[in-house]
Amino acid sequence: MKLPDSALKWFPVLLVIAIIVFITGDRLRQQAQEAPQSTGMNSFDLGEDEHSHSHDGEADPHDDPEKNRLMGNFHNNEGIKAASQEKWEEAIRNFKMALHHTKVGSENLDLLRTSPDVLGGPGASKRNESQITKGLLKTLEKALVNMSTSYLKLGNYDEALKTLKELEAVSPDHPLLHYNLSCYHSLRKDIPASLQELKKTVELGYRDFTSLLSDPDLNNLRQDESFKQWWQTLEQK
Repeated sequence: MKLPDSALKWFPVLLVIAIIVFITGDRLRQQAQEAPQSTGMNSFDLGEDEHSHSHDGEADPHDDPEKNRLMGNFHNNEGIKAASQEKWEEAIRNFKMALHHTKVGSENLDLLRTSPDVLGGPGASKRNESQITKGLLKTLEKALVNMSTSYLKLGNYDEALKTLKELEAVSPDHPLLHYNLSCYHSLRKDIPASLQELKKTVELGYRDFTSLLSDPDLNNLRQDESFKQWWQTLEQK
């Protein structure tokens, strides 16, 4: 098809306008793609004050022990991911959130027996309650162990010891409690206390002997003759 001369005269101008419209539209599409998207978890990743929403006498879903157990596990796993990248501050923030959720869940275990919105309603089985209680405790233990390790890696020994004392109050025979206490004392160059805690760790069933010989937090202990003698007796068993 042949265009009239009058149309040909305006063709370059129309071409420039079309190019501008195309470039502008493309940039808008690119900006929309680069805009941050909701992860679906934002409503759960809240500070302590933001968990106290009112529900007109109904059970607050944020108090649900099972939901708090799950969120505790989520934050604990996120903390482990951060720790694996040596992002210790980020790891600690996640472990603190895990502790927050286990605390809220533990404080509201009565909802399992009274709320129609939790685990099928009032009179939830003792089995369910027992399982959730054990799950909350397990998450609490993991978060405290991992947080104390992160504090040790940062050289924040006071907070590490404070965290381990909190773990000792709820699980005095946890093997990793005594393992991290051994690391703490080794880093502080208290060799007798470090060896005593490491012996306790093994007595409680800890069998990752590779870590005993490779963990840098135990370097001071391993260089001491008392450790070498104890290790020889351990190898002979």
